[in-house]
Amino acid sequence: MVGQLIKSDPELLHTILKNLLSNAILASEGGGTIQLSQNISFETGMLVLEVTDFGQGLTQSEQQALFSAEYSTIPGIGSIPAIREAIRGIRVLNGKIWLRSKKGTFTTYRVELPVRIID
Repeated sequence: MVGQLIKSDPELLHTILKNLLSNAILASEGGGTIQLSQNISFETGMLVLEVTDFGQGLTQSEQQALFSAEYSTIPGIGSIPAIREAIRGIRVLNGKIWLRSKKGTFTTYRVELPVRIID
């Protein structure tokens, strides 16, 4: 289906993307690569976004610390405030976020946001 439109809160969506990309830029080496992908699942009515940086990556404990308010710095994270602001926006939109990372290689944030698909 070409040309499908979606409806979501544009300001929150902008905040989520801006902060995930800002973090990826800060977490990456100069001249590094960042990947952004987006897709719509017509079956679930979800917008699926993935942002990947090829920076330091995170250990399992660093990944868990990111979702805890106790930590203000974590190696491998470009901007904890940016990620936490993105997470708040995702929660307000009743979305979900997952994190996949390999230390020294990459970090991928996968986000699913409910959207209304307009024909």
